[in-house]
Amino acid sequence: MTGSINGLGSMDYEEVIVEPVADHTLWQFPDRRTMRDKFGPIYAIDDPFPRERYAGQGYHRESKVDLDRVAGSGD
Repeated sequence: MTGSINGLGSMDYEEVIVEPVADHTLWQFPDRRTMRDKFGPIYAIDDPFPRERYAGQGYHRESKVDLDRVAGSGD
């Protein structure tokens, strides 16, 4: 919700439930690599951050966010 309010996407989505994969070799957790090790080579080729948009902010960010609206109930 917070990202949607701050301009980072939409709350409209469709949940798709998929069947578990039987072959456990296709996924392994936890991945012990650091974020730099994992994504550094990819980002060195193509930086995914859209710096050219919204005057260098990349996303349509609200200058002021109602923190009471995004804080939740505190339970």
